[in-house]
Amino acid sequence: MYKEKLTVPQKIRRECRRGWERTGLNVGYFLRTRGRGFRCEDPVLITGCGHTGTTWLLRVLAAHPDLHAVNFESSFARWSDHREGKMVARFNKETVCRGKKRWVEKTPKHVRHLDRIFRLFPAGRVVVMVRDPRDVVASLKKRSGDFEEALERWVGDNTHAEEWREDPRVHFVRYEDLKAGFEEALRVLVDFLDLPWSERLLDYTSTQFRFLQDLKPVAPSAVDEESTGHREHLENRKRQIEQKDYDGRGRWRNDLEEHELGRILEQGDLIRKQGYGDILE
Repeated sequence: MYKEKLTVPQKIRRECRRGWERTGLNVGYFLRTRGRGFRCEDPVLITGCGHTGTTWLLRVLAAHPDLHAVNFESSFARWSDHREGKMVARFNKETVCRGKKRWVEKTPKHVRHLDRIFRLFPAGRVVVMVRDPRDVVASLKKRSGDFEEALERWVGDNTHAEEWREDPRVHFVRYEDLKAGFEEALRVLVDFLDLPWSERLLDYTSTQFRFLQDLKPVAPSAVDEESTGHREHLENRKRQIEQKDYDGRGRWRNDLEEHELGRILEQGDLIRKQGYGDILE
């Protein structure tokens, strides 16, 4: 189709008109929120116990053309009102400037702060990732080296999550469902988020997205056991989220002792609530 070539004055008038329209949209928002950010639609928050696939889901949703994915765990709902406001303002501005409609952020520990999130965003959408507790505890244990700490975190985080299961603004996604029926589970999620379907989601690794801090070389004198372990964890996560065929199901078979498995299965009620009652049989 023929496209009329604009003169320089016409281009200037066009950009001024667009700028005025953006100002009209955002000035009211700035006044209502005391300058806390640009105007955009309610965000999507991904949360859940750590090591349930929250990073992977963020990587997938980053491919949606309407979403701006925050590329780090901000923990904004866990800090002071001032810091929280600055983070929200930043995400709103980034979303608008990139021509997106909403931002999506993932912080697993937000699962214990959903009340505050909904005070901030009454019409927001929260996605809670859940996964076979045996695999979650096995993964957490491998990272921390402490089984009891891993089990305690899984129980605590998911107990908080279950308090919100009946809330229509909260949607639970099982890691295993995404692995077994990727497109089907995604379509249900996209519908819950009130987003149009995009085929880009199915080929998400083709969309450029850099999550977590850049890994820079560390001087030998600065290397210790803790920093080395943290670096390895980040490197591992980066590899996983870029591999569509990565599958962490069943890792507990190699990483858990028999008595540890028994301790997990003692949490029968919570396991059933999350849809994993079959592992108790």
